[in-house]
Amino acid sequence: MKKYLKSFLCLTITAAIISNISNVIFADDDLTENENPTEISENLENSVIDINSMTAEEQEAYENELLALDAVDATTDRVWNFSDSAFDLLPQSPDRIENNYFTVDGLLLKASNNKYMELMPTDKNFYGNVYTRYLNLEGQATGDTRKVEFMTYGDADIYILARGSNAATGNSPTPASPRFLHVEKSSTAGTLGRREVGGLYGTGLVSGYSSTYSNNTAILTGPEDSPKMLMYEYRGNGDKITLYSDEGGINIFGIAVKSRVNQDDEATINRRWHISDFDDVAFNRTNTVSQDDLYMTGYVSTYVDGEEKNGFDYNKCLNLGGRAGVLSTVDEGEIYFDVPGVIGEDNETTDIYVAARGDCKLQLVDEFGILWGEEQLSLENSDVEVHKFKYSGPAARLYLRVNDQEGRVYDIYAKTREASGTINKNWNISSSLFNNLGYSDNIRTVDGLTILKRINVASKNASYNNVNYTHMLAIGGKGVEDDRGIKFDVPGRVRVKIVAQSSSSARNIVLTDMSGYNHCSAVVNDLGEYEFTYNEDIPTSLYIRSLSGGFYIYNISVESIN
Repeated sequence: MKKYLKSFLCLTITAAIISNISNVIFADDDLTENENPTEISENLENSVIDINSMTAEEQEAYENELLALDAVDATTDRVWNFSDSAFDLLPQSPDRIENNYFTVDGLLLKASNNKYMELMPTDKNFYGNVYTRYLNLEGQATGDTRKVEFMTYGDADIYILARGSNAATGNSPTPASPRFLHVEKSSTAGTLGRREVGGLYGTGLVSGYSSTYSNNTAILTGPEDSPKMLMYEYRGNGDKITLYSDEGGINIFGIAVKSRVNQDDEATINRRWHISDFDDVAFNRTNTVSQDDLYMTGYVSTYVDGEEKNGFDYNKCLNLGGRAGVLSTVDEGEIYFDVPGVIGEDNETTDIYVAARGDCKLQLVDEFGILWGEEQLSLENSDVEVHKFKYSGPAARLYLRVNDQEGRVYDIYAKTREASGTINKNWNISSSLFNNLGYSDNIRTVDGLTILKRINVASKNASYNNVNYTHMLAIGGKGVEDDRGIKFDVPGRVRVKIVAQSSSSARNIVLTDMSGYNHCSAVVNDLGEYEFTYNEDIPTSLYIRSLSGGFYIYNISVESIN
C-alpha cells in the first residue's frame, strides 16, 4: 500500500506500530474489488492511538518512516497543487486538519498538539493558473507542529505559491502586519537559498531582509488576490525541507520541486518562430497542436493580418485568449515552448523577443506560475511592436498568455546570452573589396558585411572628417526582410557608426536585430557620421535599414564597448 499510504494516509499511530509498519502497508494486489482507499484509511484511523500521545522521539521516528516511503528518483519533478483531487480525501473546511500527520504523494502535513491547518476554497487565477483551494497554516508554528515537509533527493529548485493571511477574516494583512514563511533544510550538508524571480529577472540569491531572518525567509504581505511565487535553490545530495510560519497565518496554493540533477547548464537556445511561415490553425478546437516545437493550445488560431515593422513582414499572427477571446488559462488561449536551463555560474539569461499587438498585457510565465515579464500591448495605429523578456531559470516550459482581451503574436525569437567576444571592424565602400560590385538583385557578403538585395555600389565623391570617399552603397528605399539594407554579426555590446547621407529629405534609419527589435535609431539627412548602440550581452545579427526613403552609406565601423 505504499501507493495508498502516500496518497491519503491519515493516521494516528503509536511507536509499537512504527516498529512494525509493514502491518499497515498494503500491496495493490491486496485490495479486493469492494475495497477502496477511503475505507482502508477510515479503518486504520479507528484502530490506532492519537499522535499527541507519542513522545517527541516517537513522532520524529514516525515522520521519518512516512517520508522514507516517498523515495523517488533524483531526476523526478513533483508538484503538489492543493486544488488537485489528490487532496479531496483530506478534511475540508470547515473541518480542520488537526492532531494527525497526513501525507499526499510524499507531502507531509504535521498538525499535532492542537495546532491545526485547514483546506480552504478559493477561486484565483494566477497568471493563467486557476486555483480552487489552498492550505491555510493558521498561525505560528510551535515546536514541531503546524509544518509542511517533503524530501529532496539531489539538486533541485523549489517553488512555493503563497500569501499572508489574517486569522480572523482570511484576508491578507496590511504591510504593518507581515507574515514570515520559513523554508529550512534539516541537515548541515548542502545549501538552500532563495532567489528573486519574475519581474526582477532572476537577480540572484537574496542576501537577507534583516539580522533576525535568514535569506530563506519570505515576507508575505500584499493584497488578498495576489499570492507570491517564491523560488528556492537546493544544492546537495538530498534533505528534508520544512515550511512553517512564525508570525501569523500563511496560505499556500501549491508547492513544486524541479530536479536539477543531470541538467545541462551549458545548453543554449537560438530559435525563431515566424508565424507568417506557419500552417493555418483552426480556432474552434480543444486540442493542442504544434509546429516547429511551438505549441498552440485550444482556441489559439492563425489569422492573416498584413503588417510590417522595422523591416520585417508580419502577414500572419496567432490569436491568443481562448474561446472567449479575453483570457488565457492552462490549455486554452496560450502558446508555449521549451528552453534549456540557464542559471549557471555567470547567471546567464535567455532573451525572448515577441512581436505582438493588442489591447491587453502579454505575460511570460513558466510552468510553475512564475511571472518572468509582463508587457502592455497597444492597438495604437494598429502597429506591431517587438517586446523583450528575460528568463533566468532552470530548463522549463515557458508560456505566453494574455490577461484581458485578444492579443496577437507575430514572431518569437529566443536566444541564450553567451560570453561576449570583441569586434573592431571597418568597412570602407571605396576600397577595392567593394567599389566594383555594382548592382545586384541577390544577397552578397564581403569581408563579413552582408549587402541585402537590390542595392547598388555606385560611384559618388564625398569628403567627411578628412577622409575622401569615391563610392557608396545606394539604398534605394524602405528596407524589408532581405531587401534594401545591410547586415553583420556582433558578439555582444557594440557601437556602430556610419558615414551616410539622405538621397533627398531626412530618413529614419534603424538598427535592429533578427527579431525585429529596434535597438537604436537616427535621423539621417546631410552628410555626416551617425552613431547607433547595441547594448546587449548577446551575440546576434544586426541590420541597418531605412523606414522611409533612400539613403547612401560610405563607411561602416563596428567596435565592442564595455
